[in-house]
Amino acid sequence: MDVSLNTLFNPSTTVNLTRSTESIKVQADLLDAGTVKTLITPAALYQPDSGSGVSGQPIKPAWAGIPENTIFKAAAAQYKEAYNALELSYADFKAGLASRFPELADKNFSFTIVEDGSLKAINSGGQLSGPEMEQLDSLLNASESLTTSAVLYRDSAIAMVDADAPWGGNLMGEYVLNKENFAKTIDLGALFIERKDNELTSEKVAGWFTSQLWSKGQYEPFKSEVIEMKPTDTPS
Repeated sequence: MDVSLNTLFNPSTTVNLTRSTESIKVQADLLDAGTVKTLITPAALYQPDSGSGVSGQPIKPAWAGIPENTIFKAAAAQYKEAYNALELSYADFKAGLASRFPELADKNFSFTIVEDGSLKAINSGGQLSGPEMEQLDSLLNASESLTTSAVLYRDSAIAMVDADAPWGGNLMGEYVLNKENFAKTIDLGALFIERKDNELTSEKVAGWFTSQLWSKGQYEPFKSEVIEMKPTDTPS
């Protein structure tokens, strides 16, 4: 079947990727629960108790909240905006696909973004033939709205993970996410798996950004250096 890339998507369906702060707040509930958790988990810092170590007594550990990481907060806000834009773009793409290629739209598929910024179909259900995969690749990349929002999402996700500190309490700081490993780590279509009968299915949970990062991401544990503290001599 010939693929008409110029008539599949109407320019009027292009998503406006510049969204107001109020719009972000209104659609914040569209975030996956795993990511919401990272935004509300208080960060903590392991530090010595006040006055310890001076008189030769063992240092007593204490947990104290650290100031809000403003860099991570800004990165998370950009991530939310990019997530919402990608969700709308993907919904438009699926609507267009169902309209012009219903036999392809009915099959189980997903997609991701590779290093050069192009989109790649994922044969998640094993239902697509080789020619269908090529056709879907062409259609995915023919949508300017989808490709643009996918690039913005990828970059914002990388920035958010990079902004999280290993000790920041957000559970992403010990992972490495970049353009090279993004396609192996994040299935973009899985981010938007719909709930069935309003139930939180295991498939939905597995598709959350944090779930994918933790299960498939490049994990590099933070290596801390232990410094031995000696009692300070007091003047006579």
